[in-house]
Amino acid sequence: MADRPQLTCIQAHAMLTIATISAGRAQRAWLHVSQAVRIAQELGLHPNNAPLVALPSKARLLRARIWWVCVILDLHIAIGMGRPANIDQQDAEASLETILMLQRRLRADQNKQDEAGVPSSAAASSMASSAAAAAAAASLSTLNTSSSISSSPSSSSQQGTVVNIYNYLFY
Repeated sequence: MADRPQLTCIQAHAMLTIATISAGRAQRAWLHVSQAVRIAQELGLHPNNAPLVALPSKARLLRARIWWVCVILDLHIAIGMGRPANIDQQDAEASLETILMLQRRLRADQNKQDEAGVPSSAAASSMASSAAAAAAAASLSTLNTSSSISSSPSSSSQQGTVVNIYNYLFY
């Protein structure tokens, strides 16, 4: 089992995808996102995967967020290059629903702990998670497909996007 890929492989390919988009290397970005998607599918990150149900909510949320980043990058590159997406649209829609459900569940658990007087850093973590998600979504929406999938050098807005997606992928 030592040769089985880890979540960090997907995170690395996602970051390489963003870096190569920023460097104007669309073909290489397409390859990196394709590898990230395939590894994510091999690890069962795609929606409706029964074995992931046994994981704690926080671990499932991280996996769902990593899958969602793969979905966004895949669609971004597919549209920019005029190629079909690697991920089925139904899987993309289901992954967003999963993320929202898990975030609501984590907030509800935190509220119960707060009411019981249990001190925890989960509230700050949940707020940071939501803020990172909003920042990543906003940053990705600012990426202009025509300029980001081209030979133009990276701009400061694209560099901000990389930071926001990094926070969303890892925290």
